[in-house]
Amino acid sequence: MITGQGEYTDDINRANKLYLRVLRSSYAHGYITELDIADALISPGVKAIYLAKDIVHLGTLPCRAVLKDAQGNAAHS
Repeated sequence: MITGQGEYTDDINRANKLYLRVLRSSYAHGYITELDIADALISPGVKAIYLAKDIVHLGTLPCRAVLKDAQGNAAHS
């Protein structure tokens, strides 16, 4: 039964909450060779900017979703 009472992460408000925005290349196999972040760094409310090189030590973000192919079998990556 759907009651509309579900709570999602976006529904939770905490003091000093920060938001995250991820910028990815708009080209599937493209490379970002230059990125000027000077204006973003001085924008009101911006607390930090992390480039891929800054967080490479965190590793990849695994997909925990169980994906299935058209026949209902577990999809392989």
